[in-house]
Amino acid sequence: MDSRVLTLDVVLGERQRWCVPVYQRHYEWETGENGQLTRLWEDVEEKAAEVLTGARPYPHYIGAIIIAEPANQPYGTVRERLLVDGQQRITTFQLVLAAVRETARILALENIITITNTYLFNEINNAMKIPEIERYKLWPSSFDRDLYKNIADSEAAKLHSIVPEAFFKNGRIKTGVAPKLLNAFWYLYEQIYQFASADNGDEATPEARLNAILTGFLGGFRVVVIQLHEKDDAQEIFASLNGLGKPLRPIDLIRNDVFYRARQAGENDQAIFDGQWKNLEDPFWEVLTRQGRFHKSRVDFFLGHVLVAETGREINLGKLAAEYQSYARERDFPSVSDEIAHIVQYVTTYRTLIQAGSDNVVSNIANFLRVWDLTVFYPLIFFISVQSIDNTEKNALFKLLESYIVRRDLCGLGAKNYNNVTIRCIQHLRQTGCSVEMLGALFSEMVGNASRFPPDADVIERLAKRKLYGDLPTPRLRYVLQVLEEKKRTAFDETVIATTNATIEHIMPQTWAANWPLPDGSTAPTESSLAALINYNVTPEVREQIATRERLVDSLGNLTLVTSSLNPSLGHESFPDKKSKLSKSLLVLNREITGLDDWDEAAIESRGLELARLTTKVWPSI
Repeated sequence: MDSRVLTLDVVLGERQRWCVPVYQRHYEWETGENGQLTRLWEDVEEKAAEVLTGARPYPHYIGAIIIAEPANQPYGTVRERLLVDGQQRITTFQLVLAAVRETARILALENIITITNTYLFNEINNAMKIPEIERYKLWPSSFDRDLYKNIADSEAAKLHSIVPEAFFKNGRIKTGVAPKLLNAFWYLYEQIYQFASADNGDEATPEARLNAILTGFLGGFRVVVIQLHEKDDAQEIFASLNGLGKPLRPIDLIRNDVFYRARQAGENDQAIFDGQWKNLEDPFWEVLTRQGRFHKSRVDFFLGHVLVAETGREINLGKLAAEYQSYARERDFPSVSDEIAHIVQYVTTYRTLIQAGSDNVVSNIANFLRVWDLTVFYPLIFFISVQSIDNTEKNALFKLLESYIVRRDLCGLGAKNYNNVTIRCIQHLRQTGCSVEMLGALFSEMVGNASRFPPDADVIERLAKRKLYGDLPTPRLRYVLQVLEEKKRTAFDETVIATTNATIEHIMPQTWAANWPLPDGSTAPTESSLAALINYNVTPEVREQIATRERLVDSLGNLTLVTSSLNPSLGHESFPDKKSKLSKSLLVLNREITGLDDWDEAAIESRGLELARLTTKVWPSI
């Protein structure tokens, strides 16, 4: 390899086309106190200030770029140069020039517009094979390409209509929403316009200020250009490098490895990117989310779930890139194209698991797992979703899994072992065949509270005694009541009842002492059996009645669903008053209650037993 130190005037001024290989990461530079763009602008502003004072800008070294040139390029065409490392820098340099040009447009400085365009575009001539591509001096990777072309070709005001989701109605950019490339351009444009328009008492005109930026930037900035020889491996070198303070992410390392192997095998890496890999390259995958102790992009979690589904073993998410490379070696796919096709087959399933509103075989279990917040089972859903079995069998498998989870939760059993359960299920179904019968057989073998499948008797006994409200998270409890309501409905009931936003209501209120006499007819001084023992002179019999009611008031038998508008009006009223208001409800859960003359401990226990039995039918046993 050869290296030279060049000014940006030389680096950006030649007739050439900087091409970003497909394996490169997306544009990543950021603003903020320690952001790369903030530091770059401080350097640009400093050099411009030097020029305005009449001084010759002192050389400022801005790092290195590594390039490779494809062999046998025809004479007369625009020279293609692959950016092995340095695409963040070169892209940002072009954004600086585009921002200077945009400021010149606002200020009607045609000469500066012409100058900056010579660094952004190659002059079109008949030697070009594809002028609409070769005219650009920068040709980003597929992910950033269209947006960059819009920035290079359009006035800033037009970007509002091209990328409307990135701007507020007042024209300001949405920093946390806009793509990083657009956010970078807009930041530089605002800084440059402010600098050009500033009145610092130095009598410098806006044109002089913009010329000072160009002079300091193009003449004062130096970059080390390292050119690889034909035998140097560009992708291998890229894998060992980091950007400016921006370490390579797992997806960057995986992408590099994938396309390195594709090129080594003689496959068309651009075709693989455009045909398959691009499924992993839209903003959906960049969203940061949390799972356990990890806070990562969705694409990292997706690939982690894929590897568990594919290997049937635990994956170290902290070493995702190494885990993926190990998986690829073990599977030894016929081609990299086959490998990526195998990975992206899970994309639709993952999007359904993450986003509500999808309608496919995974939708129901996806909605359930979102309520239960159990991503640990995603690899098992992945595995089942791609098996060659009909959708009826898949739905039955998902329903059995839901029964397993709901029963364990209602019985107060823990979720700590679910990671091992997921792996064990995948291993078992891979060996025996994917069917409800085989999954049920595995659940039957699981013993011990860490993983067992509770039978009907356990569920009924536990629900009859358990304080459910406050112990079971509210979204889960609401889901259980909603499903029980749906199960109770018949052909004579209204088919569409909105319970999604319903709230959980205690029929006998939690604050019951004032309006709800005890079974013996006496009025309790408090709702707490402990407070009754310590602070009030009550008989053991009364305290026992308070303790019984204290337990039952949060049990399944005393809970129902009401609309959010009706809930506040119910308050702590007596049963006759509540009954009158609940009688207007369309829910079967409430109509059954209003058919009773009284609501006491016996009624709560009776309804709790009935609902517990219904629960075992809704979420059946093995």
